[in-house]
Amino acid sequence: MPVLGFVVALPGEARTLSPQRLDFEETLALPSGHWIGVSGAGPKRAHQAARRLLDQNVDALISWGCAGALEAGLQPGHLVVPERIVSADDEVFVPDPSWHQAFLETIPPSLKHHTGTLLESLTVIKTADEKGRLQRATGALAIDMESAAIARLAKAEHLPFLVIRSIADHASMTFPEAINRSLNPRGDVNIGPLLLELLRRPQDLKGLIQLGRSFSLAMTTLKRVKDAQNSHFSLKGR
Repeated sequence: MPVLGFVVALPGEARTLSPQRLDFEETLALPSGHWIGVSGAGPKRAHQAARRLLDQNVDALISWGCAGALEAGLQPGHLVVPERIVSADDEVFVPDPSWHQAFLETIPPSLKHHTGTLLESLTVIKTADEKGRLQRATGALAIDMESAAIARLAKAEHLPFLVIRSIADHASMTFPEAINRSLNPRGDVNIGPLLLELLRRPQDLKGLIQLGRSFSLAMTTLKRVKDAQNSHFSLKGR
């Protein structure tokens, strides 16, 4: 069976693949024989994590985790399995077509899923206005910070890749300012500054709760996708 390497940005996303707690920049061998690498947010960290997985002789790469919706019809918990990824400098990457199609056929019918274009962002897109501008300019369904870097490395190494992302914030959501001021560059929230900001801006609590619920829906979807697989994630015979 081919060995897959899953690149995830956040430890919470890694928990949808393994019950073992992982920290940033950690790599773990799964009982199935596959590997997880926790990168942290952003293309540079994703590239480094994918490179560490290549050192474990994986046969293919999967970008796994959350994305932000750009198109209004996408809701938290919807699955995005893009058929093309567009980088911030307009380079286009196409997942392995046969693997992409085979994976789509394994998605539980009750899960709402979308294909189309996933856009790369070099920063966290925090406001509904920014999301709307990007959607109008590109026509993309959703956005993330890691998939293009993973796709670029897979292309350079002549390896198949797949992108599996669950929506964690809808297009009309603007992040609470308390989150914006406490989010660090690798993608996790500093609790002390967050609590301080909530004392200053208690009106942000409602948005924070909404964001937490949306992230939980995204994680539930990823767990369902993982549970529907038979460890191979549809990549056979490579």
